[in-house]
Amino acid sequence: MNIKRYFFLYIFGIFVLFALIAFPAYATSAIFLTKATEYYQKTCTKKIENLQPSTAVICYLFDKVQEHEQALQNLDSQEDAIENLDTRVTANTSDIALLKERQILAYGQYRGAGFTTTANTDVPTDAQVDIECPFACILFMNYVVDSRNNQTGAHNFYQLYLNGIALSFQNQASYGFPGQAIPISLTGIYPVSAGTHTVQVYAHPTAGQLEEHTKTLTVLAIRE
Repeated sequence: MNIKRYFFLYIFGIFVLFALIAFPAYATSAIFLTKATEYYQKTCTKKIENLQPSTAVICYLFDKVQEHEQALQNLDSQEDAIENLDTRVTANTSDIALLKERQILAYGQYRGAGFTTTANTDVPTDAQVDIECPFACILFMNYVVDSRNNQTGAHNFYQLYLNGIALSFQNQASYGFPGQAIPISLTGIYPVSAGTHTVQVYAHPTAGQLEEHTKTLTVLAIRE
């Protein structure tokens, strides 16, 4: 190995050490981020054949960092949806345990797919169950749906309705990218008088188009 090669490795080693120490500090600086963005727009948008090998590597690394950042944002969105679902499952565990000790008077279920809407206020979906209580009872209502939206940053809102009146049982999902599939669970327990009752699911997106795929609405009439 000649002297020039040793000298090159020495300089390269100093550069790597400097990068490991200095880059984290510079990366937190707004000035550095601005300069880095300007460099990318000025240099990396050129045709690949016009770039020096070292410059091409820097541009490649910049693109990969952007890809990983987007992937992390999408993962955060999925984790939020899972945490929301876990919280609701935990909150409903005690209610479900209570229902197991009571007599089921009636049962109704709707299964379907394919509902869409762009309305920004609540509209009824096609999920509906009519159920009859021979006397005063408790309705256990559960809705599970594969809900999607075609616009990044949009939210899909869901709410249970009983006999055309909105109940306080709600849920929502936030979308990190178009077409993202997020499972939504909506559960409610509500006392009613004797007679026939209609349970419906209403929904609306804040933006884009709300798209439902597989879904199930289950209603149990439980003796008080």
